[in-house]
Amino acid sequence: MPLHNVTVEDSSPIVVYRNYSQWIDSLNNAPDYSQYSGPSKGFNSNHNTSEVATVDFAFNGSAIYVFGSTGPNHGAFTASLIPNNNFAPVADYSLAPANSIENTTSTSFSNETKYKQVLFSQTGLDQSVPHLLSLTNSGEGLFILDYFIVETDYQGTGSSIAEYILDDTNLRFSYNGNWTSDNAGEKSEAELEFQDLFYNKTGHFTGVKGGNTVFRFNGSGVAVHGLWSYGAFIATLDDQEPVPINNTNRPLGAIYNRPGELIYYAENLGEKEHMLTLVNQQPMQFGGLDIDYAVITTTNLDSVPKGINITSSNSPSGSTTGSNGNSTVTTHNNGSLSNNHGAAAGSMIALLFMFFQILHLLPSRR
Repeated sequence: MPLHNVTVEDSSPIVVYRNYSQWIDSLNNAPDYSQYSGPSKGFNSNHNTSEVATVDFAFNGSAIYVFGSTGPNHGAFTASLIPNNNFAPVADYSLAPANSIENTTSTSFSNETKYKQVLFSQTGLDQSVPHLLSLTNSGEGLFILDYFIVETDYQGTGSSIAEYILDDTNLRFSYNGNWTSDNAGEKSEAELEFQDLFYNKTGHFTGVKGGNTVFRFNGSGVAVHGLWSYGAFIATLDDQEPVPINNTNRPLGAIYNRPGELIYYAENLGEKEHMLTLVNQQPMQFGGLDIDYAVITTTNLDSVPKGINITSSNSPSGSTTGSNGNSTVTTHNNGSLSNNHGAAAGSMIALLFMFFQILHLLPSRR
């Protein structure tokens, strides 16, 4: 059965920093800046805290891995993993619900600084239900988060998975309202260099509230990447409930305008045609919505449009890696953990985003 790994960066809007004022978004002038992962070249990042603070990540999958750094000034942290979406709105998640399948205290202390270390992992999960992973720093030292990897088992779907990219200029994207092309108009040398970080050097942006894009695709999963900055939008997949995604509360030192950021994804949707609608909720002076490209996951190679390059693995023990500009796409059939942790495309059941909105309403621990 083919396995699929997805990387979710610490800077993605689907990662929720519950006590956001107690977290620090890493600065690009830090001496070890290049040691961390990021959504695109030159935008490496980590989120760190020395306070008692929590980060939440909801996902569907058969396994979860958390990566970060360890060092002599790091301390203890608690990991709580809760299945299903029946979470009581509690203020202190150190009091894990009774149905928690994991509630452990660990440490990221080490005698010397090490990067891209597994801080927490759990395998053999029931991927038919969503899980909420909460990581709480003890306040006794540093906790530094780099990225997550979620592994999904495509059970009963054959021996291979394929991924292909549809750029923002593809006709499967329809734009309604006032949208502009990021590659339009005169640009300075610095702006041209920044534009090179976009897939095919193109993107679509709207700063009009209500401006929307409708994206139709064939496959089992979708991942949308864009220039994520300050703003909010609503995502509606097929006939599911609309889901608000909010990036207006960000940690101290937050770096905006990160190209290639994973801003939405969904998985295990069923191999058929789907429709995803993204609606901007912020006027330009408060942010906006920027679309760069989408990555489609499929188990049916015949559904890939003609002329589109794909990456796939057709043998039960093989894997294939392909480059798509600023991100790396890898598919695995043998269950090995991918070491590719760039701006990877991936997928997750859209219902998970509802967790994020609930968590934003929870009181902060002080």
